[in-house]
Parts: sequence; C-alpha cells; structure tokens
Amino acid sequence: MARNRVSFIVIIMIFILYFGCAKRSGKIFIGAEGEVKLMTLDPGHFHAALIQKVMYSQVNPVVHVYGSMGPDIQDHLRRIGDYNRRDENPTQWNTVLYSEDDFFENMLQEKPGNVVVLSGSHQ
Repeated sequence: MARNRVSFIVIIMIFILYFGCAKRSGKIFIGAEGEVKLMTLDPGHFHAALIQKVMYSQVNPVVHVYGSMGPDIQDHLRRIGDYNRRDENPTQWNTVLYSEDDFFENMLQEKPGNVVVLSGSHQ
C-alpha cells in the first residue's frame, strides 16, 4: 500500500514537471534514467522522506537537502540513512546537505534539481 502511494507521488511529480516546467524551459521529460533531480526543502514531516523509501531509475540518487539544522533535518537524514542501511531492498541515496541560515536563497541560486519536495510540520 505504501509503495503504491510513493509510486503515485512520483508519477504526479513527473506529470507536474512535464506540464509545468517543460514548456517554459524547452525541455521535455522523457523518463530517462536519473532525469528527475530532487531537492528537499526544510523537511518538517516524515512524508518528505517517503519519496526516497525506494529507488526509481528515473530519479537521480543524489538528493540536495536544504534547511535549518535541527531535529527535523536530523530525523529526515536518519530516515534516509535507515533506508540505505536496511537489510531488505536497501536504497542508495546520496544526500548533499546545505544547512546554513540562507538555505532557501542558496537553493534558488544553485538550482541543483528539477523537483522540490515539500513537507511541513503540523505544529
């Protein structure tokens, strides 16, 4: 059930990219290996890590995470690490962390990806 939900999320993200970004940039997403490049912005809820619970060939294994260092980021990184270290079907994500105060501005300036993962705190 959870795997179907994650697959659905990835399909929706690719759909949004195709119709939202492709026409402006002149690039069309074709589902090539590593074509989707994730950026996670200030993960405040465990749902931000769910997209990385399994590997997809279309999603690049390098994921850039931007946010303030604190419990939320630490929980997020732990979850990704747990996915990478699990015995059954481990993932191989490579996380690049940027946790300075200007994380949002830095993400906009660097633009290392083409999909942003957002999942805020409910508190």
